[in-house]
Amino acid sequence: RRKRILDLGSGRGGLAVALRRDGFAVVALDLRRGNCRQAQLRGLRHGVEMPVVRARGELLPFGSRTFGAVVCRDVLEHCDEPRRLLGEIWRVLRRGGGCYVTVMNRRCWIDPHYHLAGVSYLPRPWAE
Repeated sequence: RRKRILDLGSGRGGLAVALRRDGFAVVALDLRRGNCRQAQLRGLRHGVEMPVVRARGELLPFGSRTFGAVVCRDVLEHCDEPRRLLGEIWRVLRRGGGCYVTVMNRRCWIDPHYHLAGVSYLPRPWAE
């Protein structure tokens, strides 16, 4: 619980707030201003002060080896430079720290973002 955790791409802050309530030192980071605000409000609703940072994952505003753990759930498919994002995770992660990264399956039948059947199989411009 003493480890500092970065929830990179925290969205509306559900995981970050839950970890914070359990005593972990969590920082939520998201690019969208609305998500950052909702994460702060969610923290207030659950009685915890939620540190939230608005920034791009490809250019993290933290010093090297700042976090004992980084959580990056379903973010890589949204960023412009996935390799740079992974490099930034490596940079801010303490040696011996842990990292949890997930990526959506591009070829799943039901799109995980919009819950539409078959949209993942359309040519990218049509799907957009």
